[in-house]
Amino acid sequence: MAMANGFRVALSATGSPINAIVTQRGSNSELGSAITRDSAQFLSDDPRVMKDADGRALLSPELVVEGMAIGRSFTLQRRDWMIVGVFDAGGSGFESEIWGDVDVIGPAFNRGGYHSVTLRMRDPSTISALNFELEHNPRMQVQAIQERQYAP
Repeated sequence: MAMANGFRVALSATGSPINAIVTQRGSNSELGSAITRDSAQFLSDDPRVMKDADGRALLSPELVVEGMAIGRSFTLQRRDWMIVGVFDAGGSGFESEIWGDVDVIGPAFNRGGYHSVTLRMRDPSTISALNFELEHNPRMQVQAIQERQYAP
C-alpha cells in the first residue's frame, strides 16, 4: 500500500494541469486500459487539443511495459538492447518511463494499440466537456481526466 501511495504522489507531482490523460472507460489503471490507434487518431483531430506550428496535435500515445530492470535486455528492431541505468527526474513519474517512438517500441513488445493517450489541451477547463462527449460517444470507449487528478 505504501508503494502504491508513493506512486500516486509521484504521478500527481508529474502531472500538468493543462494535460488530459485518456484511458479505456472503466479501467482502474493504464495497465488495464486499451486504446486503439483509431481512437487516438480521433482524439488528435479534436479542436480542443493544442497543435504545434505544423498543425500536428500535441499528444502522446503511451504503453505500459513491465519487467524492465537494470541488466535486463529487450529486442528492438532486431537488435538487443540492455538496460544499463536509470535517469533521475526528481522523484517524478518520469523515472518509471522508457521514452521512444511508440511505432517502434510497440511492436517490440507485441502491442498494437496504446494503454493511454496524453493530450495537451488548448484550455484545461474543457477537459470535463471532452470527457462528457467521449463517454456519450458509442464509438469511443474512453474517459478523459486532468493529468494531475489521475491516480491509478
